[in-house]
Formats: sequence, structure tokens, C-alpha cells
Amino acid sequence: MSAPLSDPQNSALRALVLDERAEIRERIRRLLAEAGIHSYELSTTLGSTSIMTRRNIDVVIVGPELAGKNATRFVQMLRNNPSRAHLKVVLLVGEAGELEHEADVVLEERDLERSLISVVRSIGRSSAEYLRS
Repeated sequence: MSAPLSDPQNSALRALVLDERAEIRERIRRLLAEAGIHSYELSTTLGSTSIMTRRNIDVVIVGPELAGKNATRFVQMLRNNPSRAHLKVVLLVGEAGELEHEADVVLEERDLERSLISVVRSIGRSSAEYLRS
């Protein structure tokens, strides 16, 4: 988990990044940090619900390594839990159409730099408003 640059409780948006590959997590963390979005990173879904609760996460970004393994089950778990159903999920895949999921947005990994920040800001606002109301 990376240390946020400032107090995450004062940030407008907070993201949880889940992927097995450290280079993907770092790439996403860097993009989010440059945009002023605080992030927390994990290599598995284990412990993710604790971070979601403690850190008031707005958006969960599931990287391509986890997308092919247990993303469907993980997203269904979020959707079926009333205290987490508001969370927005961004799923990164190798190629569009590769997987069917209940994610809010599916992005191809090759579009990460071009699209991730605008997607997180767009979908994250509704989650942040829900949490802070």
C-alpha cells in the first residue's frame, strides 16, 4: 500500500487498486497521484474490504491480472453488500470484450494513460457524494 501524499480523509476521491503485478499497480498509482487522487494498492482482494471501510474508498480499480481470475466474484460481492454497493468499479482488461463483468467501466489496459483519470473522476463523484451525504 502506498502512502498518500496528504491526509486521505481530506481528499475528494480515493481509489483502491487491485492487481497482482507491482508494475501495473505502480503505473496506476502514479497516474492517480499526478491527478491528485489518493490511492491504496493491494496485490490481492484479501484485506480489500477493510481498506474500503477504513479509507472511505470511492472507486475500485481491478487490474488485468485479477480481472481474469476472480473479478466477477469480487464485483458481485461488492454489489450484494449494501454497505459497498455504491462503490464504482473500473475493470482493466487486455482487450475489450475479453470478459463480461458487472463493472461500471471496462477499460483496455492500452487506454490506461489516456482514459483512467477522466473515468475515475466521472464515476467517482457519485460514489463520493453518496458516502459524504
